[in-house]
Amino acid sequence: MKYRGLVCFIYDLGNFCLCRQQNIEGKEMNKLRIKKLGIISVAKIYAVMMLVMSLLIAIPYGLIIIVISLVGGLGAGSQDGLSGLAVGGGGVVMGIVVMIVLPIVYACLGFIGGIISALIYNIFAGIVGGIEIEVENVT
Repeated sequence: MKYRGLVCFIYDLGNFCLCRQQNIEGKEMNKLRIKKLGIISVAKIYAVMMLVMSLLIAIPYGLIIIVISLVGGLGAGSQDGLSGLAVGGGGVVMGIVVMIVLPIVYACLGFIGGIISALIYNIFAGIVGGIEIEVENVT
């Protein structure tokens, strides 16, 4: 996009640097530079994203474990059927544990990954200046 004026004003807004520009139509364009990320806020977003993604995987996976263990337990039974019930019951418990524990573990790993990612971004943004985004004022 071609600009009428390159940089009119530069504002320092703490973690953002705002540069005002205008495009050919005369609409005001703002450029923002992300100089620093909030470590805990990034970690929370990563944790929630990993929790949701792991739920999409863990719930079907846990249900498959439960169904397969119950079907396998039917064939493994003796005359009284108790051994088949024990095999199937263990699989049900394991399926429920997978559906509960796996999302919690993934959320914790996502939180830790978010902290590491935000720290790495903040270090490199201090060296090279950060990511620039361009926004448009909508009236």
